[in-house]
Amino acid sequence: MDVEYSAEGNFTSDVLDAGNASRWGSISYKAKVPSSTEMIVETRSGNCLLPDATWSPFRKAAPRIESPDGRFIQFRIVMKSADAKRTPELESFMLSYVQKNSAPEVRSVALITAYQQGASKDAPKKPLLSQHQAMVTWSAHDANEDAMRYDVFYRRDGEKSFKLLKDDLAETSYVFDANKMPSGVYYFKVTATDRMNNDERSTLSGYSLSSPAAIDRLPPTVRDLVYVAVNGRRRVSFKASDTLSTIMSVRIALDGGEWRYIDPKDGLCDSSVEEYEVDTPLDTDSFSVEATDSEGNAAYQAFVLR
Repeated sequence: MDVEYSAEGNFTSDVLDAGNASRWGSISYKAKVPSSTEMIVETRSGNCLLPDATWSPFRKAAPRIESPDGRFIQFRIVMKSADAKRTPELESFMLSYVQKNSAPEVRSVALITAYQQGASKDAPKKPLLSQHQAMVTWSAHDANEDAMRYDVFYRRDGEKSFKLLKDDLAETSYVFDANKMPSGVYYFKVTATDRMNNDERSTLSGYSLSSPAAIDRLPPTVRDLVYVAVNGRRRVSFKASDTLSTIMSVRIALDGGEWRYIDPKDGLCDSSVEEYEVDTPLDTDSFSVEATDSEGNAAYQAFVLR
């Protein structure tokens, strides 16, 4: 039995996802197109998964794709025949595209000191830092999944410009000798580039800054110690202060005895200046104080109570 074909028919593909905003190239296909028949390829594109009013209309692709740049594309094959005995036949189809380059994103830039690494359960434990080391850490993302390289900069509070600490890093952390940097408050900047996977014209970069972070090797100060007799006891008051960090703990020892912790007057160690008050026996002769800041720096001071 002879087969008769319709004068016209079409096939519309599923929506194809390029994974990111892309620039469309050309189409190529293998087909049989007998005389008196015609095959037309059309495409449309958009940036949402389901075609809607924001999508472009179908446009003829011959062979260059004329649809606007976007993430999603759909093609339609229109087949026509002036002879009911003949029809075009599509055997294979391919379209080319290249993702538009997106700038890398840098996130969560932070400074981790050796003391913080040991004291905080949330701090990264690798690599293990020695006492004089600190580490800048960060995370990064590239929508194109390009390999990234990182440059790390620092600026001390009060300075205007950043200085290079280390460039061309492949890892998302950098360990340095903190003893080479004066105690102070610092800002760290990490810049990421995707130059490993892009030519000079399309290479992009992104950066992020840390919150202010202290490199602190200075111990706290114990000051303003006074004492008065109260109800047959001796009431001792003093302050513990630190220039860069918060006071973490204070211990006292009476007449060379055992150390014991005491709480500040407000009950919470959460600032760079804390006030303390403690009652001791009237015959207490020596009063020793150990004050430790949040970077583990400790100060020891002994007072004679006369």
